[in-house]
Amino acid sequence: PRLGDLMRITKNNSFSGVFNRNFTLLGDPSLRLNYPDYEAIISTKDTLKANRLVKLSGEIRQAEKIVTDFNGTATVTVYDKENQLVTLGSEGSKMNYGQFQSKLFEGQVSVKQGKFLVEFVVPKNIEPKLGKGLIQVYAVRTDSLADAAGGNNQVLVGGSDISANDIKPPALQLYLNDEAFVDGDQVEDSPVLIAKLSDENGFNFLQNMTVTLNDTFSVVVNDYFLADKDDFRKGTLRFLLQKLPAGDYNLKLKVADTYNNSVEGTLRFRVGSQTALIKRVIAYPNPFVEQTTLQLELVNEGEDVEVETKIFDWNGRLIRSESQTIYNSDKTFEVFTWDAANQSRQEVPAGVYVYRLRVHSLTRQRAQVVGGKLIKPK
Repeated sequence: PRLGDLMRITKNNSFSGVFNRNFTLLGDPSLRLNYPDYEAIISTKDTLKANRLVKLSGEIRQAEKIVTDFNGTATVTVYDKENQLVTLGSEGSKMNYGQFQSKLFEGQVSVKQGKFLVEFVVPKNIEPKLGKGLIQVYAVRTDSLADAAGGNNQVLVGGSDISANDIKPPALQLYLNDEAFVDGDQVEDSPVLIAKLSDENGFNFLQNMTVTLNDTFSVVVNDYFLADKDDFRKGTLRFLLQKLPAGDYNLKLKVADTYNNSVEGTLRFRVGSQTALIKRVIAYPNPFVEQTTLQLELVNEGEDVEVETKIFDWNGRLIRSESQTIYNSDKTFEVFTWDAANQSRQEVPAGVYVYRLRVHSLTRQRAQVVGGKLIKPK
């Protein structure tokens, strides 16, 4: 359907009378949205029971036939039954509705010749009542020139399987910015928390993964965790701590496995007083098609600086990393031109990416980090 069709269907199936005027299209009615090229199908007759090791097979199809030349990566998200919610009713009567919010699993798997396999353990604390869950799949071909979407909205979730005797909590390692971090180090005011997690039965998305600073501020970080490709037993969490005031910090991360065994890791760090080195960063063009250039403007010229550029995808995975040392620098200069390729020089798919620039002044022995978004449209 084109946008005009969507508006017509929406109006004809919505409220009658003057309420139809609440729907207005500002744009081209003949334009189609960016629908995927192929359909992703997951078929299963098994019920997703608590404690069960699940293996789901999937296919990339077109007109009921497997697309055998589709090789790439699929992101699979599995939900428990719908949560029943109620609208606020601030402009009318309250209304009941359902929404899939209780995530059971999310990870990436390899697609080979149009087929893929998803494996994970269903968390112990799912809602026991039997009902329909949801599986969502989005796959991208290796050359980024084709994609597929779909899943399964008829999968049954509920009940319990024979419980294994798992009393061992997950293992985790915590760092800030990179694995060279030593507990107690001083960092800039916006460090990235990196947590390497592993557990023989995977991780429980129904329980909150929580970051706590100095026992006063807590934030849920489930959406920043991504299981390793083709291995639900391991994964990495990356979370940006933004604009922290100078001072000493104690950070805690609490996670649980699918059998509700929890662990809390800690690290200490210090944020020093910040010295402004960077005046601004310009990315041009942005959005970009083939390449984009990062231009850096310093507060002072003539300094010796080390510049490290890192680009992450929206899930926090490192895509590209470059570094250079510039002596007697100009006030404004280009630091990196990104050709939309990863470290292996393979083109990345369309989407939103995050750049992180770290400038270390060898002259003043000070460092500053800034970041921003890069958009690659399809």
